[in-house]
Amino acid sequence: MLRSEASAPLKAAGAMRILDYQLTASGVTPDVFTDLGDKKFAADTGRMIRENSGRMYAALDTVGQSQVDQLVEHVRRLADYHYYLENFHSAQRLQEAQAILAQNPNRAGGCLIGFEVYMLIGLGLTGLMLLASSPGLGLLLIAGAVGGAVYVGKQRKNSQATKEAQKVVKELEGTLDLNRFLELDGQFKTEDVARAEQQQAEQYVEGFFGDYGLLQDGWRA
Repeated sequence: MLRSEASAPLKAAGAMRILDYQLTASGVTPDVFTDLGDKKFAADTGRMIRENSGRMYAALDTVGQSQVDQLVEHVRRLADYHYYLENFHSAQRLQEAQAILAQNPNRAGGCLIGFEVYMLIGLGLTGLMLLASSPGLGLLLIAGAVGGAVYVGKQRKNSQATKEAQKVVKELEGTLDLNRFLELDGQFKTEDVARAEQQQAEQYVEGFFGDYGLLQDGWRA
């Protein structure tokens, strides 16, 4: 970057400004290192980047500074576009699973349902035996058994859905930052919007540097 400053000051300033931004965003400071040599190297490197970033930026005219500002903003957003699009379907699965668990917080077990099935079978058989001697009572018991069977069927379905939802939450909750995704979702609304803005950002960076390889080296990660 410093070697190309004389021949391409705008590109050099843009690259240094991006490096300055990424160093700040990373949160890496000399304090994170325990070795004194590493601390000094980190401090010297950070100072060199900040000083040259400010100097090279200040040397540009207002048009150039505006272009660099747009460049840094596009690079900053590339990580958001990538995260949103990469996790779009996983976030949907996690939200659906959490909604199921919120509706059925205590329906993961099947023991009670199994016991209820035996009770309903017994109730139905009792109703059948009473049809001859007491048709009214027999029909009432049979109707109760049928209604209970429908209810138990729904409970069983809810129980299975709850178990599946628990698996999804266990799978995704530790790997997906749902709060970050929801914040981005509030901005982009749809995959199409995020993908279109991502393409615009990539095109701007590519147009600025004339090289798409910089994007492929990790600015979208």
